[in-house]
Amino acid sequence: MPTFDGDVIDSASAADVVDSLRLALLVTYLQSELYARAVSATGFVAAADSVVFSTIAVHETQHVGLLATLITARGGASLARPAFDFTAKGALPGFAFAAGQYETFRM
Repeated sequence: MPTFDGDVIDSASAADVVDSLRLALLVTYLQSELYARAVSATGFVAAADSVVFSTIAVHETQHVGLLATLITARGGASLARPAFDFTAKGALPGFAFAAGQYETFRM
């Protein structure tokens, strides 16, 4: 059980916080990459949804920066952005944010 002394958290808890932030960063990298690829693919996102997905993409990029800052501010090393395979290791062959795949993306 973590101990608290005012605003000071014991070192084990501080490490847990950094680990939690790294997990959140990893998930946010995934979300950021997904939306960035979607909005950058010409004609992929339906025009009616363009503003929504562009806004989400910007927010996810901001979240990456915020989480990386929080990690380093707590003395941790941030994670490098991993490469993501949106074909689910071939289970979605040909998924390339292309025309006709928008409904799959939305799912």
